[in-house]
Amino acid sequence: AQAALRTLADTTVTGRRIAIMGSMNELGDDSDRYHQEVGAACADLDLLVTFGAQANQHLGPMAVAKGLDERHWKPADSPYAAGEYLKLIIGPGDVVLAKGSEGGIFTEEAVKILLADPADAARLVRQSPTWMERKRRRFPDAS
Repeated sequence: AQAALRTLADTTVTGRRIAIMGSMNELGDDSDRYHQEVGAACADLDLLVTFGAQANQHLGPMAVAKGLDERHWKPADSPYAAGEYLKLIIGPGDVVLAKGSEGGIFTEEAVKILLADPADAARLVRQSPTWMERKRRRFPDAS
């Protein structure tokens, strides 16, 4: 996650640097600390959108504590809410990084909402019927 954020920081953009950061569920006993470390690496973003308990409780607040304007952090309830929020405000030249856990977070669903061509959704990870059923069970209100 931190390497991806460094790459985003080093990328030339004409718009904003935006990250969608979902909780990273496979981090074990040190999860809070790792979410805070990633949050600190988000302090220089133009916009941070988080979802998932750990990201909303630790990652986003640490980004704000390290200098991100709190008006530029949006905690969301799901990848769908994150995607719908960004869809309303994303503009030309904006670059979006999306990162989260496979374990029940499904950040790709936020990306799907942002695609210019909905047919490109087939190129995203976890789009098989089995995965889509898991997502429907995890986020029943999004169906």
